[in-house]
Amino acid sequence: MHTLKFSAYLHQTTVLIGLMFLSWSKEVLASPDLTQALNEHMEHPFFQESDVGIQVVNANTKEEVFSYNSETHLIPASVMKSLTAAVALQELGTEYRFLTDIRYTGEINEDGVLKGDLYVVGGGDPYMDGESIWKLIRDMKVEGINSVHGGIYFDDTRYGGASFIPGWGKEVDLANGPSYFPMRSSLSFNTNNVAIHVRPGSRVGTKAEVFLEYPYSIVEIDNQVKTSSPGSNSWMSVEREVIFEDDTQEVTEGQYQNVEKIIYHFTGRIPINVQKDWVYYRSILEPERFFQENFLEILNGHGVEHRGRSDFKQAPDHAHTLVSHRSDPLRLLITDMNKYSRNLTAEALILEMAAQQSMPANTAQGLASVESYLERLGVWSEGTVLYNGSGLSPTMQLQASQVSAVMLDMFDNQLIGPEYYTSLAVAGRDGTLRRRLQEEQYTSRARGKTGSINGVYCLATYVLGGDGDTYVVVFFVNNLRRRTSFVRQLQNQFLQTIVDVPSNIF
Repeated sequence: MHTLKFSAYLHQTTVLIGLMFLSWSKEVLASPDLTQALNEHMEHPFFQESDVGIQVVNANTKEEVFSYNSETHLIPASVMKSLTAAVALQELGTEYRFLTDIRYTGEINEDGVLKGDLYVVGGGDPYMDGESIWKLIRDMKVEGINSVHGGIYFDDTRYGGASFIPGWGKEVDLANGPSYFPMRSSLSFNTNNVAIHVRPGSRVGTKAEVFLEYPYSIVEIDNQVKTSSPGSNSWMSVEREVIFEDDTQEVTEGQYQNVEKIIYHFTGRIPINVQKDWVYYRSILEPERFFQENFLEILNGHGVEHRGRSDFKQAPDHAHTLVSHRSDPLRLLITDMNKYSRNLTAEALILEMAAQQSMPANTAQGLASVESYLERLGVWSEGTVLYNGSGLSPTMQLQASQVSAVMLDMFDNQLIGPEYYTSLAVAGRDGTLRRRLQEEQYTSRARGKTGSINGVYCLATYVLGGDGDTYVVVFFVNNLRRRTSFVRQLQNQFLQTIVDVPSNIF
C-alpha cells in the first residue's frame, strides 16, 4: 500500500508539472495533415459493419481535429468510470475517505468489559479486508475493550442493504457470480468475493486441496479435482449452486433472500508440480453476513470475549464512536478503480455521493450528480441513459462527445485535474493499457480508460501528440463483428497517428 501511495504521488507531481507547462499554450490551428491522416483510417469496411463514435479534440486549443458520429449514443461499458471519477472528485473531494465505525452503548468498566452493545457501522468501504478489520479490532482493544457482555450488531443501513449492480441482468452471471459482478453493500468485505484456492494433493491420483481463503459458513466446496502427473494437461471447471431456505426462491437482478447454502462444484485436474495455488474469485451473496462472520472470527483471534447475540441492527443515535477505520483517500481509490476497472469501487462512489444528501443512499440520487455535471458542461442530451457508475450494462447510452467534454474539463481543472489524469492507465506501463503501445516511441504517451462487454469495445484517452500538445481521443465501438484484437489495433493506430503527425504551428 505504501508503494501505491508513493507511486501515485510521483505520478501526480509529474502530471502537475506537465499541465503547468501545457498551460503556457501557443496559438495552434487544427492541422489539416493530422485530420487527413486520421481520415485515412476510415476507408476500412469495419466502419460500415459496426456502430462507431469517435472524437479527437486538441485539449490545449479546444479545436476538434476529427469526428465521426461523435454525438451518436452508444454503450460506453467501463469508460463510464471516467465520468464517475470526475464527478466523485468534485462532489467528495480528493481526500475523501470511507469510514467504518465501531460504536457502543452502555459502560466500559475498569477491567475492559463493555456492559452494553457494540455496533459495527458500515460506511461502504469497497476495500475492507481482513487486515483492515484486524487493525480496527486492535484499535478497539487499545481503547480499553477486552470483553463484550452484550450484543454485537452490524449496521448495513447506509446503502439500504445489499443489492446487485443495477442494469446488469445477464442470467449466466446471476447464476455463477463472476468476480466482476459483486453485490454492493455498506458492509463490504474482500471486494464481496470469496477467494477459493486450489493446490495439488500429496501424490498423483489423490484429490487436490480446495479451500476458502476467508471462512463463510454458507459456502460448501464440492471437490472433484484430481492431482495429475508433472507436466500433464490441466483443466478446471467451477459451477455455483445456490440453495434457498424457501425452495421457490431464485437469484434475480431485483433481489434475493434467505440463502441457505452456496455450493461451488469444482472438477478438473491440476499437476502435482504446480508451485503456486490457483485462485478463483467468485462474487458472494449476502456480503453483509460475509463481513459479520469474518469480523467475529478475527475478534475471537484477538482474544476478545463475547457474551451475547450477534445480528443486524441500526446503531442508535446516542451510541458513542469508539474507533474508526479510514480508507485510503479518494485520489488513490480512483487510481485503482480506473487502472484496473473495479466495478465495486465505482458503485460505492455513486452510492456515497448519494449518501451525502440523504440515507439510505440510492443509485438514482448518485447518478443525478453525474447528470447535473453533464448539464453544467452543456452536453446533457435526452438520449443519454445511465444505470450505474461502473458501466456494467448493455443498455446505457453515452456520446463520445460527452466523454470528451468531461476529459477536457478535467484537463483545465487545476485543483483536481492532476489527480484525475494520474488515475488513468498508462499505455505500455500499467492497468488495462499495459499491453498497448509498447513500442518505445509510444509508451507512456497515452493515459486512458478502456471499456468492454460483449460486442462493445471502447477507449477514452489523453495523448501527448508529436507537436507537444495533448489530445483527447474517445473511440466507441458497439455491435462489434470482428475480433477485439482488430479494434484494439485500430484504436492504437489512431493514437500513434497523433504522435507521428505533428500539427502546423503558426
